[in-house]
Amino acid sequence: MKYQEYSAEDFAQDPFFCQWVLCPDQNTQKFWEKWRKENPDKEKELQKGCKIIQVIHGKEKEIPQEKIDHLWKAINDKIEAIEKPAIRTIADKTFQNQWYNIAAAIVLIAIGVFYFFNRPEVIQAKHGEKLSHVLPDGTEISLNAGTTLTYNKKKWGKSRMVHFDGEGFFRVTKGEPFLIKTQNGTVLVLGTSFNIYSRNAKLSVECFTGKVQVDSKDAAFSALLTPGKGVKMTEKTTRKYGFDTQSQKGWRFGSFFYDDIPLTEVLDEIERQYDITIETQTDISQRKYSGEFDKNELKSTLDMVCLPMELNYEVINAQKVIIRK
Repeated sequence: MKYQEYSAEDFAQDPFFCQWVLCPDQNTQKFWEKWRKENPDKEKELQKGCKIIQVIHGKEKEIPQEKIDHLWKAINDKIEAIEKPAIRTIADKTFQNQWYNIAAAIVLIAIGVFYFFNRPEVIQAKHGEKLSHVLPDGTEISLNAGTTLTYNKKKWGKSRMVHFDGEGFFRVTKGEPFLIKTQNGTVLVLGTSFNIYSRNAKLSVECFTGKVQVDSKDAAFSALLTPGKGVKMTEKTTRKYGFDTQSQKGWRFGSFFYDDIPLTEVLDEIERQYDITIETQTDISQRKYSGEFDKNELKSTLDMVCLPMELNYEVINAQKVIIRK
């Protein structure tokens, strides 16, 4: 049977298996319980597959307001228990006020403790800079300019998950499932290296080693990438393609390549790389750019982009450039 050859990733993409993990019924329960007993050698892969699905479909826990409300109720119950129905004296009121002060302090401490254990680590590469960062498990990340990465260091041992916005290159240490959440979709790996770009409404992933699973935000599309394969997703289109992992340079080496890309996106990248503001005094909303530039002097970059587009530019100062027809 095909399941005997399945890896954890294969199980995680099998609809019948996913149904059993997420919404089991009598049919799936009966089949998979029997299959597990007959194939004990596949239990490890089965468990990994379950965890991958749970990570993808799991929800992060937010501050539980009901717990805070419950805490307040418990405090008020204690206050009522010590109060007597007799006529209250000034001392009684003072004692009650002390209890409310204690109650407020307890709530603040509870919220503070919760925040301490859920406080995210925020790594941000500002405009004009690139950063390198190592996660608690040894995973190495290179962040392009204008990129933000957040994760929970306290919970890292239980869940390898990061929130990501921008562009970065990951070298993920082998281990438990590693999940990247973006506003445009999710990326799941076990141990691999890949480049990810997530800005505005676009998600692009290129796999260099290992395997990478990419899911669109609405879960309408899923792709399993192997080395030399990439995928680009927008709100309306999805395109898979191949590339040469050996000759691919890219932003990590200061090189930027474009093939029929909106000119506005190219100028956005120049703004991030040089930490400048570009003001366009002509309509470029429908124009596309194909070409490349290396991050050298700003004027050299502007020449590479503006001249073939028959645009003029003026460098006002170190922070501002104007582009006009």
